[in-house]
Formats: sequence, structure tokens, C-alpha cells
Amino acid sequence: MKIANILTGSRIILSFCLLLFKPLTPMFLFVYICCGLTDVLDGFVARKLKVVSKFGAHLDSIADACFLMTVIVHLVPIIKLPMKLIVWIMLIALVRLLSIFIAFGKFHTFMLLHTYANKCTGLLLFFVPLFLITIDIELITLIVCTVATFSATEELIINLLSKEWNADIRGLADLF
Repeated sequence: MKIANILTGSRIILSFCLLLFKPLTPMFLFVYICCGLTDVLDGFVARKLKVVSKFGAHLDSIADACFLMTVIVHLVPIIKLPMKLIVWIMLIALVRLLSIFIAFGKFHTFMLLHTYANKCTGLLLFFVPLFLITIDIELITLIVCTVATFSATEELIINLLSKEWNADIRGLADLF
């Protein structure tokens, strides 16, 4: 088995291990950071060793979804957000789902695009739990939602306008 896929698989296991620890405790944050490191390393290793594969890309998307869902399930109950921000987050999620269904209908894949905006959104989302202790949650949410709105909209437009699937598209400008 390729080392990149082992790193990705470990992120799935580590994601579920997060449920064993109280949110924002040192052990939770340690496992959380390990999940983030495997996310960065798996793609880097795959590209460096020239073992990038369709299977690895799909496994990475599954690992990302496991990590995101586990974190949401574990952290949402402790985060108090105003209803307007919750509605905004739900609208972003709806745009993402619409984009996923369009991509599946056109290209028969459930993978998300690897645009710069999506990478930026993911990076910001990753740092949210690490900043919860020091920065106001509403400010963090406002920043993340602004970037996530742009990236979700960009991905939707790309999926609508693209004639062929390219998960590694950098952004909307690549279409033109």
C-alpha cells in the first residue's frame, strides 16, 4: 500500500479518535493537529513520490468528510452562534451540496475541486478550533463564512461551466 494512502487512512481513524476526547482539551487538540498534518502530508508525499492516483484522491475526499463531520458533531454543541450565522452556514452547505450533485450528474464523481479558494477555506476551517480560546467565535465565523461563500460559489460556477472534470483546477480563471 502506498504511504500517501496510509497517511490518508490514518486521518480517517484519527478523526473518529477525536470523539474519545473532550473538545479543546490538550489531547483533542493533539489528535486534531495530527489529522491536519496527515491531510497536508498525504498529498505532498503522493506528488513527491509520483504516486498520485484516482483511488488516493477519492480516499482523501472520504478522509476529509470524516474529519469534517466528526469535528462538526463534536464542536457544534459547544459553540454558540447567532441564528443569522447558522443560516449563512446552512446556505453555504446547500450551495456545496448543489455543486456536488451537479458534478455527479455531469462527471459521475463526488469529489470536490482543489481550487485555491477551497484550500483557503479548508485551512481557515482547520484553524477555527485552535483559535476558539483567543478570538471571538463570531469574528472567526464571519471570516470563514466570507471565504467559504466565495469558494462554494466559485466551485458551483466551475461545475456548471466545465465541459470535463478537472479536480485540480486552481480557480474560475482557469476556465477562460
